[in-house]
Amino acid sequence: MGKIYGKMDVANRDRYKDIADQDRDHRKKYPSLLTNKPMVVEDTSYQQEVSKNYTIAVAYNKGGYQVIPTDQVKYIGKK
Repeated sequence: MGKIYGKMDVANRDRYKDIADQDRDHRKKYPSLLTNKPMVVEDTSYQQEVSKNYTIAVAYNKGGYQVIPTDQVKYIGKK
């Protein structure tokens, strides 16, 4: 058996060619992301401003967490 490209058998060359054709078809059908276009990033700075008004605390010593406005932090754990 003759060898081509190192370890590939001549007999298996057609099988590898079929795999390469399938890979090429798959890449045509599902192309990679094109990065030549500028990507639009959503502005999330408002979320940081809104979350400055809240804090996370344990809900009445029960183990669960809750979101509490910062003006009511002094009432944490009181019923």
